Amino acid sequence: MHPIFIAMLIGASTAYVVCGAAFVFGAKAFMRTQYNATQDEIRWMPQWKQVLVWPFLLYAWDVSQPEVGYLSRETAWQAQVLLTERNCPDADSISEGHLPPMDTYRELGGAAFNVTAHRSEK
Repeated sequence: MHPIFIAMLIGASTAYVVCGAAFVFGAKAFMRTQYNATQDEIRWMPQWKQVLVWPFLLYAWDVSQPEVGYLSRETAWQAQVLLTERNCPDADSISEGHLPPMDTYRELGGAAFNVTAHRSEK
């Protein structure tokens, strides 16, 4: 046999063994228990304790109260009026009392004041 053929046979055998070993050791790495630092730090309550705690949590969570920082449409409308008065003291829509209707404000938001101002100019 030629020495080149023997070298190719040894090289191919070595590559085959290395790839097989990598596959086997890689598969073993996935078979063992995975460690997740974030989840493993969470200590879950037993279910019987959760059953006792949940009614009190649900009672304390009053959904009728708005969240902190929540602005209703009416409050946002009033804030827009004050902002427009402060930034545009010569705005005809506010100085003449031509405020946009609430429905228009709900549709257009702050742009409703611009529409009202343009309508008052005509």
